[in-house]
Amino acid sequence: APGNADYRKTQIETLAWLADALEYNGQIDDALARREQQIGILDGLLREARIVPVYRRREMVANRAAGRLYATRGDLAEGLRHLQAATKLGQELYRIEPDNADWAGLAAFAQLDRAAVELAAGDLAGAGSSTGAGCDSARRLVQRDDSVSEWRFRLGIGCLGMRQRLAMAAGAHDTARSFADQAARLARAEAAAKQTADVRFGLAGAELLRGLAASAAGDRPGASEAFRAAASAWPGGASLKPSSAAQQVLILEGLGRKDKAEALAAKLAEMGYRHPIYLRDRREIRRGVR
Repeated sequence: APGNADYRKTQIETLAWLADALEYNGQIDDALARREQQIGILDGLLREARIVPVYRRREMVANRAAGRLYATRGDLAEGLRHLQAATKLGQELYRIEPDNADWAGLAAFAQLDRAAVELAAGDLAGAGSSTGAGCDSARRLVQRDDSVSEWRFRLGIGCLGMRQRLAMAAGAHDTARSFADQAARLARAEAAAKQTADVRFGLAGAELLRGLAASAAGDRPGASEAFRAAASAWPGGASLKPSSAAQQVLILEGLGRKDKAEALAAKLAEMGYRHPIYLRDRREIRRGVR
């Protein structure tokens, strides 16, 4: 029954869950295929009913996920195309209902994902603009309600991390280290309040940012201290999605544990994980610990 709209709506949700499960399991190409299938169904529904916010929201989420997956595979052009579509959909939703915090939060995450791909492609101006848009939205959301961890913590770390990377790309090492220190303080405060695996992953990621900034500035003792802090924060026994495994590779490289880093990196390569920022970070850390 290909014309049954109710069946298609159910399939959209099923494909989203399946894509997430495949991505977490390291089946990146299969996850991407499911996201493209989901976007195709949504495109058809939106042609039949142009302005339906719930479909727009789902298409924004699907395009953001597809863009992230393409970037993970190293295809920046396709990644950027999907993330541009996601941010455009976010702007449309904002015009429809500017007070909807759910849409604003999703759009802010899409802007930061877009900024990362633009940075990886060497478009510093575009990355700066996307970072500014995402971080402005994050700031407004936290001002509205600072009790929401998704906005205060995840968006906060994401904004500081992108600002740090932009500063590093510009050679502003002191500024980069300041942003990394702010991210670490934010993560430590969150970890003091709750010790969930997600928070500990966030803390480890923030300490990793400190290590990257110190390494880029030529401060080997500072970098070593930060990488040790990242390793201490890492949640033991937690299952790893590919992006978390990539962070672990970087931490292991920073600690000089090359054999373990190589073994885990080989598994990521077998999955097809080759995000250019991860690859660049790894090269920079290896250069710094020589």
